[in-house]
Amino acid sequence: MRLVAVLLATVAAPAIAQPVALGSAREHWLLNPGAEYSQVVGSGALLGAGNFRVGFHTHLTLMRGLQLREHVTAAFAPIDRLQLLAQLPVVLLQRDPQAMPELGVGRPWAGARFGIFSPDWDDAFWLSVEGQVGIPGLEQAELDTRSVLPSGLVKVAAALPSGHQAALGVELSSRFGERLFELGAAISLAARPSLDARGIHFGGELAILGTLSLLERVRGFIEILGGVRYRLRPLELALLAGPNYGITTGGIGFRALFSVSFANGGDDEVQDDARPRKRTSDCTDGTEYVIAECPELDWDHDGVKNGDDECPREPGEKQNAGCPWPDRDVDGVYDPFDNCPDVRGPSKNAGCPLEDPQRVVIKEDRLEILDVIYFEFNSAVIKDQSFELLLQVGKVINAHPELPHIRIEGHTDKVGTAEYNRELSLARANAVKSFLIQLSKVDGARLSTRGYGFDRPISEVDSENRRVEFLIIRPKPEGREGSAGTSDDSGVDPAP
Repeated sequence: MRLVAVLLATVAAPAIAQPVALGSAREHWLLNPGAEYSQVVGSGALLGAGNFRVGFHTHLTLMRGLQLREHVTAAFAPIDRLQLLAQLPVVLLQRDPQAMPELGVGRPWAGARFGIFSPDWDDAFWLSVEGQVGIPGLEQAELDTRSVLPSGLVKVAAALPSGHQAALGVELSSRFGERLFELGAAISLAARPSLDARGIHFGGELAILGTLSLLERVRGFIEILGGVRYRLRPLELALLAGPNYGITTGGIGFRALFSVSFANGGDDEVQDDARPRKRTSDCTDGTEYVIAECPELDWDHDGVKNGDDECPREPGEKQNAGCPWPDRDVDGVYDPFDNCPDVRGPSKNAGCPLEDPQRVVIKEDRLEILDVIYFEFNSAVIKDQSFELLLQVGKVINAHPELPHIRIEGHTDKVGTAEYNRELSLARANAVKSFLIQLSKVDGARLSTRGYGFDRPISEVDSENRRVEFLIIRPKPEGREGSAGTSDDSGVDPAP
């Protein structure tokens, strides 16, 4: 028995004295499962009640060797202000001469986050507390903990938001276990991707994080990560990368992180005032209030009341339900009125390059042509000199699939009988429609025609009344009789 005790003591003594290797960032790959604003740093924000998020994260590190790890994360909010968290690392590949070549499932972690101040309450800053437990006995491979006892992690996260799309977050943490007690701190500046009327799909983040432990010896790491996020509802892709420095190893390493996440409903963003508030707002302009509780006020002062504003936190246009118009090519011409929305050009040429002169202007209710469509005398045959203009009309219609319906209206002068002029004007409108379908490849379902003859003159000069107009027909609000954009080609409208 004495001999056995001596042998056990001899074998166990070096293992007990061996410090935990905490020299680089890769031993600290615990992420932010909800990915609110940041993939790696908490911001104090939580998912909305009933929302969940599942993510698959691939880590690649280079420090003394190479390691490839997959990380599965999950977050679910059963109720407001409470979020359940889980994450599981898996070591796929390890080429490190100073570490055991262990592969397989690492130590799983589970915990919860509680929101104290949250975006849904319009608080000036956000704050949450979080606790997680590393469950022992289930792992096949793990670098930072060889104990059969559970590990613990406590976090406090706060952020100063800029609207609901960006936040400056700070996170303080404490991680502990057998022969393990360390303090961590992280700061992030992140803008989340959104899919609102602004058409923004990209977001980004920059994070600085690190830990420090004074048990047994000084050890820890510091790391800088930066990258982009792209949302493709309901998926989101993220790519972060940056260097790290291990205090123990005294060496510089590198980590790249690629994530693919799925969120229910395609949107894990906190919805403006989507959750009930327990206190009542004083709906007085100039004071702090909850937007949903004060529909008659105008929070962003864009002329659209909160109750009708689809973007109540950002000034927009009345014609766009209070949201700003997008401008993909950033040329100062908003997309709905840009003949070339993906190519930059001046406003005086309808957003197209000057070498491509435009004779079509998109208005709120019509496509205005700056020329005349010419027909053969007393005929619906289009003259060749108008082909270029009609081709441009077709190009503009095809470049704007958001235009619901275009009604082509034919008008004539007062020469001839009213019935004859209505039939001629309808025939000319149908000829224009056929041209757009056959030569410009416009979807015929988006076009309809009307012939008004001389019933709707616009000038006392008779020749100016001969014209073809392109009206944008938008659906009427629900609940009203009839609907716009449903006219066909089979008849002639009566005189007004």
